[in-house]
Amino acid sequence: MSASEPRRVQSVDAHIGLRIRQARLAANLSQGVLAKQLGITFQQIQKYENGVNRISAGRLYQVANILDLPITFFYEGIANGAKVKAISTRDKAPARSTKSSAQRRAGK
Repeated sequence: MSASEPRRVQSVDAHIGLRIRQARLAANLSQGVLAKQLGITFQQIQKYENGVNRISAGRLYQVANILDLPITFFYEGIANGAKVKAISTRDKAPARSTKSSAQRRAGK
């Protein structure tokens, strides 16, 4: 990946981040409390939960232990054998039409 290309996040990483957030909220823990138990900053928890940073297997194991969940909890909802597509962190806005404004007004 070149410096000009957007950073790519695998959809599985985003899914795991979402599951971390769900489990943390269900346990009634703040990002700060979970971060302190892991020995990291709450900003790092935010990055995991938002899919900005990929969580390591070892750290995910620690999270599972703190939240008293099986490691498989974080993977639930990912289809078996499904191809995991890459999503760009810059792909938040809806796709724009390639038609010109004149073509759109004319209904073409």
